[in-house]
Amino acid sequence: MAVLLAVVLLLSGSAGSSGGSPGPLYRVEGVRDGGAYRRPVTPVIVLGEGTKLKTLTPGGEPFPSGTAITASGEYTLEVAAEKGGEIAAGTIKFSLDIWYYPRLGRVCDVLGRGAELQL
Repeated sequence: MAVLLAVVLLLSGSAGSSGGSPGPLYRVEGVRDGGAYRRPVTPVIVLGEGTKLKTLTPGGEPFPSGTAITASGEYTLEVAAEKGGEIAAGTIKFSLDIWYYPRLGRVCDVLGRGAELQL
């Protein structure tokens, strides 16, 4: 499930980039701002041409793009991308509310209805 966020940030050529080329571009897939999830999520940062990922942190700790987040809690994903000395940054807040039953080997929602249970 890849959800394209509206948090794609663009610093235009008017911000000082040469030749009118766009500044750093990125998009976040796998989570959306304000999202509430009942199963693990895997945020992935997709970078535009020539853009480098400067930082990606959920809650202040370094975090590799494409790593699953499996623990319940409130998360703030901070992203910064760089291109030609310009930086684009954004914040995405989301929550996970997961119950895991090791004996059953499955992920359930809090009410135990199990609409998406798989063994």
